[in-house]
Amino acid sequence: MNVWIRPGLVVLAAASLAACAQPKPAGSLPPSTAYAKVMAVATAAPGRGQCLNEAEAQTVRGRIVQQELAYAARACNMTAEYNQFATKFGPDLGRNGSELTALLRKRGININSYVTDIANKAGTRATSYPGFCADAREAFRWALQPSTTQLSAVPPLYDNAADHSTKPCIQPPVRR
Repeated sequence: MNVWIRPGLVVLAAASLAACAQPKPAGSLPPSTAYAKVMAVATAAPGRGQCLNEAEAQTVRGRIVQQELAYAARACNMTAEYNQFATKFGPDLGRNGSELTALLRKRGININSYVTDIANKAGTRATSYPGFCADAREAFRWALQPSTTQLSAVPPLYDNAADHSTKPCIQPPVRR
């Protein structure tokens, strides 16, 4: 082989190997609330008493997101994420429980059956919607990012507040 050809082969081989190298990841994408879905208004029926004001609706949504993420912890093997969520939002979750109890008592709704209904609907959605675990993963990413500091900033995976014998006076915008 000619002396001039060998260095050319070495350069060609090195260039070929460099072209096969795995690209470096660009980093993870920032979390998005695109996972959140809102129940259609047409199926919403008013509960007992008047509709919920925004603060009351936010209380209901807080419990919905907690129940959905608790279900996801078991169904999607995300116990560690749920524990981080519960630790991060512990004071908010405690306050939410007190506010929800007072809200439901005022409307004559049993809190235990109400929370069970939320959990059952989360379970039904998880088993009938193939994207539940992917949505839950995004919800955990959203909730656990450092800039999310309040439970009220975490939208439920599926905001079906109107389907639990309570109805917000003004429905949130539908996110798709």
